[in-house]
Amino acid sequence: FKEYNINYVYLEDYIIKEQVNICSNSNIIIGVHGAGLIWSIFMEKGSLIELYPGNSKTDNYIRFCKIAKINYYRLCVNITKGNQNDFRNASVNLNREHIQVIKSYL
Repeated sequence: FKEYNINYVYLEDYIIKEQVNICSNSNIIIGVHGAGLIWSIFMEKGSLIELYPGNSKTDNYIRFCKIAKINYYRLCVNITKGNQNDFRNASVNLNREHIQVIKSYL
């Protein structure tokens, strides 16, 4: 992703007001499924790319993004540490295929 202007942010390091500000000033948010992705609804335009451990059929962010009129993409990724029943505490890795898919969304 060297050709893109990407900032790596750990939202848990910021207070809520700063989290909203960071997301509202972003064009694209890429993140692992979790509560912090909800701040994407404050984007004026743009896209949310959700990295989803496993292959669940939940549609929470799909609905939120439709309401906020931003693009939504889900990329199912493999859990490399932890398990699918507790994916909030799991780790994921992206392979070359995942990277190509993300680049196609950009």
